Amino acid sequence: MTKVVSVLSGKGGTGKTTVSINLSFALKHLGQKVVLVDGNVTMPHVSTYLGINSWKFTLNDFLSGKTFDRDALINYNGIKVLISSPILDDLVGVDLKRMKKIIENIESTEKPDFIIIDGPPGIGKETISLIELSDEILLVVQPFEQHLIDAVKIKEIVNSMSKSKIKVVLNNGFWLPDKKIREIEKILKTEVIGFVPNDKSLMFSLINKTPILEENPKSFISEFFFEIGCSLCNEEFRPSWRFKLFKILKNFGSYL
Repeated sequence: MTKVVSVLSGKGGTGKTTVSINLSFALKHLGQKVVLVDGNVTMPHVSTYLGINSWKFTLNDFLSGKTFDRDALINYNGIKVLISSPILDDLVGVDLKRMKKIIENIESTEKPDFIIIDGPPGIGKETISLIELSDEILLVVQPFEQHLIDAVKIKEIVNSMSKSKIKVVLNNGFWLPDKKIREIEKILKTEVIGFVPNDKSLMFSLINKTPILEENPKSFISEFFFEIGCSLCNEEFRPSWRFKLFKILKNFGSYL
């Protein structure tokens, strides 16, 4: 059975798209069949992050009334990707109410284990349409007060609209000790299933337009995404010795 996971955030710039893409590839390496959808129709980024410069159809075509066509799914290194159009004129005629039907078509034709949807930041019509069709919501949050306040608001809206499970990934922060992560869980009243520290290799992967999970799946930073992926598919995470050492050392101070 397909699990639909929407990756959301309270603000732009939290690293949501980076998490969506690398999580998709982490799941692929864990043996899962994945479709990645750029659900940020007004400000899409997946195609540029992956260096996708040509396509037959986009999500905008189907939101504008075209019948779903599997040829729209681009095979990118073992995952299927449905991009949103970066062309402003392609927003004309878009009806977000069609989103649910499109996701159902992907489920029935591709039968993936996961559909990962990179959603827009904040709470707007696009976000609402994704909340309604998701099995799980993954909130990408930077570990700062302003971001936590926004995350609480999104969580309250999700809880009022649906029964989707909500989980949190902390991104772009210092290397937080477990004590700080537990404090954040108490504020959000939500489980933190992963943490991605700042790492220059992620910046270089964006410049190279190649996900770090594809460029170097055995890198230290890749393990953080594998930990998140294992949590989503209920598999045991088997960290390397250096990852275990990191987990021990980071608890000796407020950050490393």
